[in-house]
Amino acid sequence: MQRDNTSDRFKDVQSRALDYPKTLLRSTRPHEIHNIDVYCKRLKQSKENIFKAEESMVEIWETTKPNRFQLSEYTRLDQVRDHLDLRCKDPEIRHVFFESGNSRSPIDCSLEVFTAISTYQQIEPSFLDAVFTFGEQEEPKDLCLMSFSSGHTLSAPKDKLIQIPGLGRSGRGIHVSYLLRSIEAKGKRDWPWQIRQAAVYHSFDTETGKTFWLTIKGNDRLSSRIRQSSSYLELPPSASQSDDPVTYFKASLATHLIYISWCDENWRQCINELEADIQKILDSARNAPIDDDIPDKAIKLATYPRYQRRDSRRNTLNSRAGTGLTEPGPLVRKQSTFETIRSASLALVSQTKLFSKQKPDDVEMANCTAPGIDENPSVEALVDTRVILDKFRFSHVQTLHTFSDRIRRYILTVKLNVSVLGELSSFYHNLLVSDTATFKPVRDGCKHDLVDFLAEVKAIATSLETRLAQLECLAAMLAEGIVLYDGILQHRQLDIARRFQETARESAEQMQIIANKTKLETASMHVITVVTLLFLPGTFVAAHHLLSQTFFQSGAILWAEAPENMDETYKYSGDGLKLFATFSIPVMAITVGIWLVVYLTKRHRLNREMRLADLEREKGR
Repeated sequence: MQRDNTSDRFKDVQSRALDYPKTLLRSTRPHEIHNIDVYCKRLKQSKENIFKAEESMVEIWETTKPNRFQLSEYTRLDQVRDHLDLRCKDPEIRHVFFESGNSRSPIDCSLEVFTAISTYQQIEPSFLDAVFTFGEQEEPKDLCLMSFSSGHTLSAPKDKLIQIPGLGRSGRGIHVSYLLRSIEAKGKRDWPWQIRQAAVYHSFDTETGKTFWLTIKGNDRLSSRIRQSSSYLELPPSASQSDDPVTYFKASLATHLIYISWCDENWRQCINELEADIQKILDSARNAPIDDDIPDKAIKLATYPRYQRRDSRRNTLNSRAGTGLTEPGPLVRKQSTFETIRSASLALVSQTKLFSKQKPDDVEMANCTAPGIDENPSVEALVDTRVILDKFRFSHVQTLHTFSDRIRRYILTVKLNVSVLGELSSFYHNLLVSDTATFKPVRDGCKHDLVDFLAEVKAIATSLETRLAQLECLAAMLAEGIVLYDGILQHRQLDIARRFQETARESAEQMQIIANKTKLETASMHVITVVTLLFLPGTFVAAHHLLSQTFFQSGAILWAEAPENMDETYKYSGDGLKLFATFSIPVMAITVGIWLVVYLTKRHRLNREMRLADLEREKGR
């Protein structure tokens, strides 16, 4: 009577499959009520994101009556329901594959198809945690999610079992679901290795041997492997001889290993390529002769033109010190006006001689040799640190940080896989040591296979732990490399700042040379001005007839215009000189006085403006 009631309930939930996971026939435990409501709402809200609304492609790989596998593909909901309803009993082994364009695109089936199959197979709602990692997304979702769920009804009372004899379901069995991730290469992009996930659900009836698998994967790699390996499963020649579930339990263990082996693939090649790409950047940083590895002689030679100009200018300035071309230092006494005029005059003469002896080329660069450097150095010594530092770019640091982010993701992925394998191994180990009477026949019949299965899982977990150690070592090396590269970039910035400083120093030296030349020209103008002030008044006074006569024609000296009247060529006249001095000296004094008054007035005004400007700057601080 209970079996008939269960069959009727099962037919009823098929008509409202969209309410999955509320369509489960088993009794709901109190702590699951809220979770099931959340799963149901989220499943409906994610309809357009996770599932394709119009297109569907469902692959069903299952055994037929001769116990041979057959592939069926359906695109519509009614086709899937017809396929499930046509079977009086479930096949011994059934695989359902859902695929998608990639791991970040919607699953190639509609929500109606998914809920119909989930309701028909009574899939546990915890499997939805793995399903929600799929769907349309720009970045991978739930990267840190470790999904594993298991359960059994081996020790449940018989009246609590969901028995559907028409489908060959005894209600006593085990179920396992997990989410695995692995690395796969796709395309010929800059970095082809991408993390891909696979969601797997498995249930096994320990009395009838009915086996069900549901696999969701972004491509057909797992589905093709399952189909290829099915012929190697040691199944009975016909379904009528499959009363013993031990054979199908062994087949389920072998199928588990296919999924588990996939999560350990490609890691070695990926890590090697990752390490090679990182080494290309870090080797240039480790082996670059930045500072200590270059002899001082080579550094000077590499940057010689800059230092040469600076030293040559310094030598030129020093050579001009004796001629008054350089500005006097703070310890040198202030020169008098006469000394300034005298030194400026001598400087003009020496400058003329100096420039007349030199070539028209750059006189500061002519025949100069840096101190302590060979004129014909070897090629190996010509190392320019500026060229070396210019090869390091901030984009390289960005690339290294991208590698670091990938390594962190890989480390997390491997750790999660190791956790899933640990949970799976623990579950089957508990079955191995279990004393449950209902499972004892299966355990005794495949005890050796269970031991081998646990050993294989442990070996794969050990291999993943080895990959984990490699990735952690690579992450540590990369972290040190990033620190080294940051230091080189800081050194590069300091070098750039030093270049600007040296350029500013050279500009200051250039300005100093220009200032010295301007000072010489100013001194020359002072000489001309003083001479003019001294001689102009006298010349003005001594001139006659609108400046047509000079000093020698003013009467102070009488020239013999007619030699027959005078015995001498010229004759001195004191009265004429006295008359000349009487007028010329006062006029000269008045002219110099006016110039001094104007000069001192302007100087006083300029000093006052400078003091006011200094006071304003101090107030601004």
